[in-house]
Amino acid sequence: MSFALNTVIMILASLGSASKQAPRSTGTDTANCPPKSLTTQAVLANGTKIRIVLTDYNICTCNQSDGRQWVADDGHPCMVVALGYNEEHTAKAGTCKDGTCMLTEIPHGCKDNKTGILVDGMPQVGCAHTCSKNGQKKFGYYTVGTNCTHLGDNGRNQTVTTCKQQGSKVICRESVPDPLAC
Repeated sequence: MSFALNTVIMILASLGSASKQAPRSTGTDTANCPPKSLTTQAVLANGTKIRIVLTDYNICTCNQSDGRQWVADDGHPCMVVALGYNEEHTAKAGTCKDGTCMLTEIPHGCKDNKTGILVDGMPQVGCAHTCSKNGQKKFGYYTVGTNCTHLGDNGRNQTVTTCKQQGSKVICRESVPDPLAC
């Protein structure tokens, strides 16, 4: 499975109810304003290529060629890079509200202790996976000690390490601080 397809799966799996505000999503490329649908493609096992529409827009505002600002309708799907449930700076689903992409929160609820996956020969990003439970997207954690890739504070520095327990979370970091003693 390619990194792009894994990202698509992570994005599709992150639909739920919006509540946490993410950084403002704006576009400056006037040629693509209003934006076109955010799409990707996948190749099925039989070799057939399929087009997947992820969201109608990947931003909530942009500047049109005539200088006017375009703003997506409230509730419209968008994409935003944010920490979210997996504590990694990856693209996640959200909805537009007043020109800002609001991160969609996903509740914990998948079975934990699942084993990790390789994406283009590298361990998956982060230590969380998603599932659909009772028609709602939820997340769970990979087993502590599972190989993982951490994207760093800026989301760009890939470090291969292992999943570690930090309180009630399992995160992908080289080290986690010891819990405070009472």
